[in-house]
Amino acid sequence: GKKVSRTTNLQIIKKPAVIQIQTDKPIYKPGDTIKFRILVLNQELKPVTKLKSVNVKLTDSKRNLIREWTYGKLDNGVFQSQLELANFVPLGSWNLKVTANDGEVKQKSINVSEYVLPKHKISIKSPKIVTYKDQHLELIVEAMYTFGKPIKGKLTLTTKHLVINTN
Repeated sequence: GKKVSRTTNLQIIKKPAVIQIQTDKPIYKPGDTIKFRILVLNQELKPVTKLKSVNVKLTDSKRNLIREWTYGKLDNGVFQSQLELANFVPLGSWNLKVTANDGEVKQKSINVSEYVLPKHKISIKSPKIVTYKDQHLELIVEAMYTFGKPIKGKLTLTTKHLVINTN
């Protein structure tokens, strides 16, 4: 094979801060509380010490300003807050915009919709007869969404000793 070599110059732009926006859920319903935090990190991805605050704006899907946190105080590079949504709010893509004092800007879309949890089916397979002499009871529990995907979660099983008098 033929050897190819090429040299090019790269322009490195140093950003004074890296902003990350985290929310507690991917989708919110009217009436939910949006909980979020903003991390402001330096080039080494450590909390910034020079910046003391950020400006945060939350706008709804119609671009109405819902809430503004001016000079949101950074605590070790973190600002966190929350906002309870009213029961009747515009649905769609809301916007959380963060501006640091150095001019760095970051935005995150927040989805507000009337979602409904998927329907599911739970099946329990057990022996036909269980007596008090049995030391173990083996059950098979399957929880599936109606579209066939298994549901992950915890199961709490409570048993009771029930005596049936056949006389």
